[in-house]
Amino acid sequence: MSEEEYETLLDIKLKLDEAVKLIDIASEEVKEGVPIEVYHKILKAVGSLLKIYYRIIDESLSRNKLFRLLQGDEISMYIIRVLSRSDGLNISQITRGVKRLRGRASRRIIAQRLNKLVSMGIINEVIESKEKLYFLNFDFISKL
Repeated sequence: MSEEEYETLLDIKLKLDEAVKLIDIASEEVKEGVPIEVYHKILKAVGSLLKIYYRIIDESLSRNKLFRLLQGDEISMYIIRVLSRSDGLNISQITRGVKRLRGRASRRIIAQRLNKLVSMGIINEVIESKEKLYFLNFDFISKL
């Protein structure tokens, strides 16, 4: 994603956030005094759609920031993608997941990247009964 596209997405995100707030205010005003429930339902539906678009753009911006933080490291991005679809995996499971997505994966390289991602705080490592499990650190990613 180019810098210009990134800035455009950021601008859209801010405008959507403003639109959602205005719709929430209008929805409450309609709900309180005017007996036109149809308008209230329409405003709620439009507000819900805008919130969905907002989340999509927000996720896209976070992925772009994460990609920049990882300096385009394709393997690390695949690891994050695998972990985002699970609730803790060991290194063998991660390697198989990356191999499914990418076509090939080396356990040694996956281990190196996991150590790097853990040291960066992007992934959490937990030792449970003799094995290490890795979890995506959603707190870190949400702060991007």
